[in-house]
Amino acid sequence: MLRSLSVLTVSVLFLSLCAGSAAADTPWPSNSTGTNIGSGLVPAAGEPSFEPSGIVWDNVTSALWLVGDESQLARMQPDGSNPTVWTLAGGYDLESVAVTGTTNKLYLGQEYDSTSKEPVIREYTSSSTAAPTATGKTWVLDMPNVTSSDGMEGLTWVPNGYHPYAASASGGVFFASSQADGRIYVYDVNLSQSGTLTRLGWFTPDSSHDISDLYFSTATRTLFVLYDTANKLLEIDTSTEQYPIMSTYTLPTSTDGQEGVTLKASCPGASTNIFIADDNGSTAHNVFSFNNFPQLCAQVLGPSANATTNQSSPTKNYGDGTFLDADSASGADKDFLIQFSLSGVTTSQISRAQLVFYVTDGTDMSPQYCATSTNWSETGVTWSNQPACSGSNQSGGASVSSNIWFAYDMKNALQGGSTSFRFSPRSTNDFVANSRHATSNHPQLILWLTGQ
Repeated sequence: MLRSLSVLTVSVLFLSLCAGSAAADTPWPSNSTGTNIGSGLVPAAGEPSFEPSGIVWDNVTSALWLVGDESQLARMQPDGSNPTVWTLAGGYDLESVAVTGTTNKLYLGQEYDSTSKEPVIREYTSSSTAAPTATGKTWVLDMPNVTSSDGMEGLTWVPNGYHPYAASASGGVFFASSQADGRIYVYDVNLSQSGTLTRLGWFTPDSSHDISDLYFSTATRTLFVLYDTANKLLEIDTSTEQYPIMSTYTLPTSTDGQEGVTLKASCPGASTNIFIADDNGSTAHNVFSFNNFPQLCAQVLGPSANATTNQSSPTKNYGDGTFLDADSASGADKDFLIQFSLSGVTTSQISRAQLVFYVTDGTDMSPQYCATSTNWSETGVTWSNQPACSGSNQSGGASVSSNIWFAYDMKNALQGGSTSFRFSPRSTNDFVANSRHATSNHPQLILWLTGQ
């Protein structure tokens, strides 16, 4: 079990983790040319101008959906064709729109409800041809410190397997951002009935408070976080509760009222279109499509073999165990090995690599690791015959809680073909994680690939 740490130790570890989590700002790709496709977003006569405040690409209807803060909802094609704008009953201040990607439903984010004094998610049907209709389902979010002018601005759906929490019966969770405190809150919402939800946690990706939209792409396993006043776009990995920032883009000068972002991923491929909804301008319905935006297509690999080795039982094999254990004890150290096949993957294409474990018993100092030969088998490896390190030990030292996903950065440690690592303890407080033989939450090697 994880023992308590001194305040000084916790502070040092926290600072060391945060120091490597942020990415330096990158200019907007110079070859990513923007085209305004929003000229057709004109409401019926007598209705207010459409000011896009949220946007999402929907695979189910093969359309872009947008919301405006005058209780408006719009649909159009990614080239701007076939635009339609509806004014919804209720007078909602709509700031965001999300889809699950598997059902004909839209989830509209209302910034602040004057009755509940909280943000609200409202469910509507979606269609590629018919007008959307309200289903009557709503969910009030317990988001602290919100006001009518500083409420929920961003909302996106993250399916099970792409977020670091227990699988939801609804198939995923909502990430919702607050302008009041700059946090992103995570909610498990029961989509089968109104009102039922659980707040799972929250994180603060940046010191800025002006998050204007969120979008999660399953193809790239990336959370896009848009900031209006700060004029930047973050790309965040949601595999673990560490939420590392993968990149930070400075937004193009052609936009200045950025309220919505979505990606139309086209994996495999090196680039795709990203859309930014902009509520500034004389016509107030600017939607920019930027081509040649670099995308990192994600690939997830499961281990081909893993096993714990035990110094106190040096000739016993533990390859069929449901957990992996690293522990330091007099004459009874435990290591574990893990191996992956990278067949078909060109290592030069790997922009980022994370090895993630589901930790069931945390430790005050995470294990270190080294690369080894792949000349070992899951059913034959023991403490006595386990492969030696082929280089120096890497990483290790951070504290790890129990019942969370924890990641190691492996980009510079991977070998072509097959790759193998041995993890060894740095503490008498053991580190226990699920193995590939556990019933769920198996280890994963997540690769983000360029030019795929």
